[in-house]
Amino acid sequence: MDVDFYRFSCLPAIVYLISNNPNVSFERSGIKPVGCVGVERFSSLRNSNARFNMQLIGMLDSPFVRRTAISLKLLGVPFEHRSVSVFSTFDQFRALNPVVKAPTLILDDGQVLMDSTLILDYAERLAGPSAAIFPADLAKRARAVRLTGLAMAANEKSVQIVYERKVRPADKLYQAWVDRVRVQLLAAYDALEKDLRAQPLHGAGQALGHEGVAVAVAWGFTQMMVPDVVPAAGYPSVQAFSAHCEQLPVFKETPAT
Repeated sequence: MDVDFYRFSCLPAIVYLISNNPNVSFERSGIKPVGCVGVERFSSLRNSNARFNMQLIGMLDSPFVRRTAISLKLLGVPFEHRSVSVFSTFDQFRALNPVVKAPTLILDDGQVLMDSTLILDYAERLAGPSAAIFPADLAKRARAVRLTGLAMAANEKSVQIVYERKVRPADKLYQAWVDRVRVQLLAAYDALEKDLRAQPLHGAGQALGHEGVAVAVAWGFTQMMVPDVVPAAGYPSVQAFSAHCEQLPVFKETPAT
């Protein structure tokens, strides 16, 4: 596996790779992760054969769940993923979280967290002071937050269209509402395309940030579920970036299925 794929804020993902692979060690890898987040903690946990009881609940075909899973891995936060559906296994999900909201993160002490952004905020603190979801520089942070917001809006509007098509009875469909949601969805991707065309999110020596994860996951979901609404040909920069991310090991091992 090409470790360079995981360049990410002081390489916390290297911690994830090594702490989850018994055949790899910092010594064997030749990596000297001075100042990296959680190195000692994760190494000691692995060496002590500790079990990680934190559980991420939800299906990876949800962009909110997949975004959370990928980001947790990149932060180096160990967890167990449980594929429980809010639809087909509603009662099972309800037993874990009465609100039945995906993603749900059950902490080691049994506390239940919800909402991908709030879960990642907690995970950032758990990973340590060197792990940052967004850049410290104010201008870079503003861009990262804006891109993440656009991606999350694209997720929400894509999901709304899916629900209208697959959940609501056909005779109850309100086309004016669907048209409005479509306008909002296209506006989100128009803004993302404009930004990525002017300033790409990937390139030589450039780390993958959480905003990049959010954008790539959102695009993959939209193209999987409503490609007729957002034609890929109209968004070449977003499409190229998402294709780049989908080839990264952390994306491949966390497929939207």
